[in-house]
Amino acid sequence: MEDPVVGGLTTDRIALRRAISMAYNVDEDIRIARQGQAEPSTQPLPPNVEGHDPNFQGYVRYDVRGAKALLDKFGYIDRDGDGWRDLPDNKPLVLSLASPPSSSDRLYDEAVAKSLAAVGLRVNSSSRSGPDLLKMGRAGEAADVDPGEYGLDAGRRRFFDLLYGPNAGDQESRALPPARVRRTSSAAPV
Repeated sequence: MEDPVVGGLTTDRIALRRAISMAYNVDEDIRIARQGQAEPSTQPLPPNVEGHDPNFQGYVRYDVRGAKALLDKFGYIDRDGDGWRDLPDNKPLVLSLASPPSSSDRLYDEAVAKSLAAVGLRVNSSSRSGPDLLKMGRAGEAADVDPGEYGLDAGRRRFFDLLYGPNAGDQESRALPPARVRRTSSAAPV
């Protein structure tokens, strides 16, 4: 929420985050990057954790047309004609991913880039080691840290801990390596 590009509670930032969610093709990610071995997340608690409600459908549906319309409405348009959307203040809008150097993470990064390119959002990816990803998170250079191994502990408290602001950057105390850092910026790739 503190990221200078996608963070904050202004309506344009909320619209940008929502459009990113709408543009991401979860089904293609599951089919290609996850090799069919996943299901869409509908809530903070996965199916194997007490408290999961199988009837709750709290996720954003894939909608490229809706994502484009939302971006247009809030001023995220291509002002310089390069094919990529810019920020409302005319600066370039670049979303950067930093992830571990594995083939599955590379597939994920490619799925993100392909989905977001469909709505005119540019994504740059780079591979980083676990310690470098952790440093990025601690330095506030990461808009979102995805500690993938959280699901190994089936306690629901662990999942809700991720939603509590003062726990930001506290993954090390839980001895969990960061699986992926998603960084957004209006500058060059991370």
